[in-house]
Amino acid sequence: MLYRAARGVTGDAASPAAVYSKLFRLMGRDSQTARRSGADYDAAMAYGGASGFSGAAIETLFDGLGGAYGKGSVDEKIANYLDNLGAKEEQKSRVMWALKNGGEGFESAVTDLSNQLMKSIYNGKNMRQNWGERDRQAITANVIANTILGFMVKEK
Repeated sequence: MLYRAARGVTGDAASPAAVYSKLFRLMGRDSQTARRSGADYDAAMAYGGASGFSGAAIETLFDGLGGAYGKGSVDEKIANYLDNLGAKEEQKSRVMWALKNGGEGFESAVTDLSNQLMKSIYNGKNMRQNWGERDRQAITANVIANTILGFMVKEK
């Protein structure tokens, strides 16, 4: 079921093993985080499930590190959009190179921001209330590190 749902979002980009692995890892980690923060069992499981599903889907947006989650579903759509805009091949190749190599950082940003929003499932606060200076710094550092890592791992 999850695999079919992920394919609905990502096309054929995701392999079942990678999607399930990501889902269950995030579910467990984030359910435990919510429980440690004082959430009751139901709220912790809801947060873990939401976080797991969104994380598994987000990881398939771009051709992530080593293609672990398959070919990115957004990559081809952006290439087609650039073709429709009449972009020259050199311009298109530069944009696609940046997306393929920097996509990991973008995925990281989307994941971190969605997790801030989903925390309201168990703590009753809105995103602004969940958002502190420490969170901004941690998310910024995470995005920078993952972007650099994406450029280091990718073929040039």
